[in-house]
Amino acid sequence: KVSVAGVVTSADDGEPIIGASVLVEGTTMGAITDVDGKFAINNVPADAKALIVSYLGMITQRVGIQRGPRGG
Repeated sequence: KVSVAGVVTSADDGEPIIGASVLVEGTTMGAITDVDGKFAINNVPADAKALIVSYLGMITQRVGIQRGPRGG
């Protein structure tokens, strides 16, 4: 199991998206972005490949999970 974290921003102006839904594709695991557009999801299956990011009024995006160094 791994942790996934990141920031959701608008493609239009780069501003953080507050309250966006971030789901691990193929699971029921997910999170909602905070006031800075940040999210974190723990205990994600190590073979998870993508996140589904959605927000009312915006196009839903499928974003590949990028592996980073442990703890960072």
